[in-house]
Amino acid sequence: MAGEDQFDPLFGDALPMGTRIGPAILGGAIGQGAEGLVYLAEHDRLGRVVVKEFWPKQIASRSNSGVVRVSQPGWQEAYRKACRAFAEKGERLCQLPPHPGIVRFHEVIDANGTFYLVMDQVQGIPLATLLSAGKALEPGQVRDLADALTAAAAHLHANDLIHRDIAPDNIIVGGDMSQATLIDLNAAKDEVQEGSQSLQGLVKAGYSPFEQYIGASNELDARGDIYAIAAVLIHAITGARPQVPLRRSELGPTDPDPFAGLVPDRYATGFVAALRHGFALRAADRPSSIAQWRVKLGLDADATPPPTTPRPPLEWRKPVLAGLGVLALIGSGLGLRAAWNVWPGDAATPLASETGGDAADATAIAVTEVKHSAVPAIVVATSSGASEPAGTSPQSPAPLPPKEPA
Repeated sequence: MAGEDQFDPLFGDALPMGTRIGPAILGGAIGQGAEGLVYLAEHDRLGRVVVKEFWPKQIASRSNSGVVRVSQPGWQEAYRKACRAFAEKGERLCQLPPHPGIVRFHEVIDANGTFYLVMDQVQGIPLATLLSAGKALEPGQVRDLADALTAAAAHLHANDLIHRDIAPDNIIVGGDMSQATLIDLNAAKDEVQEGSQSLQGLVKAGYSPFEQYIGASNELDARGDIYAIAAVLIHAITGARPQVPLRRSELGPTDPDPFAGLVPDRYATGFVAALRHGFALRAADRPSSIAQWRVKLGLDADATPPPTTPRPPLEWRKPVLAGLGVLALIGSGLGLRAAWNVWPGDAATPLASETGGDAADATAIAVTEVKHSAVPAIVVATSSGASEPAGTSPQSPAPLPPKEPA
């Protein structure tokens, strides 16, 4: 593997190339963060992979034999807890259903007094490299990036996982922004911070949410990832890293809005408002979920069903039979139409006037059932569309003459 890749010679803390860790032989180190070092490696079964070694340099050091140990005796418990958190989250990541926007994890290896997480090597370049020259992305690229990042984060959240370190250096992009992939999910930041009492390497200026700066672990949820994605999108739009939350928290009501004028006019008003919502300083002021935020960003349609009016109970729609005898008498010589179980939207038999019949046939009689009444009311529907109780309207038919005695 030596000579195939270029490695930064500054990773002096890395294990030597050729070191075997279980089924993997380490190549050169390609990165270092708050939780440790990242190597290219050759796996006996998987081939070329990436291996992350848990080695938090804030509280740990390495012996000449390569074994990781705490730098001070008082940090032993914090290191033990951090190792356990890293291994447990690593196991959960290995069980995560595949998603095109998240690197695939394979196994956790226990060796050298620490743990190693094996994952796929993602093809592409870091988003940080594309943005390093201060170049802004085009609106279509930003939308594709927003779609890819929020979809990947939603998959994590649906499986009770939080990334906690979304930033341009942890996003690999392929041929276009729609192929963006999240890598390097942090697992033990709280434990490392607890042991070292330091934020060094545990937050990323401009991308980490405010609650991560103040150690509010109970608030580190989906809203923290939403903030980080909003910060990445702002950077992609403007070509500049956003202002850090601690500086924003010091602004008073008369200070200029740091968000004002950041986003060019060619972005839709709704998209800008959603971006501002996700970039809110306080977690409570952000969208509560990625799904909600995607709707506001215009990436998904609102799936909330419109309110509906419930149909009345079935007994209120039963045909009224008690007035049939009266209908038989009044219907003599008239166009008869009985309203049988008609509900708005149901088909009804057309009146004569609706089908081109004579005007004299345009009168119909409907029977409705009156609540709390044992006797049904008779309603006469005229060609004008009005309906009035029989016997009370001047348009009602004249009563039948009395029968002559025999």
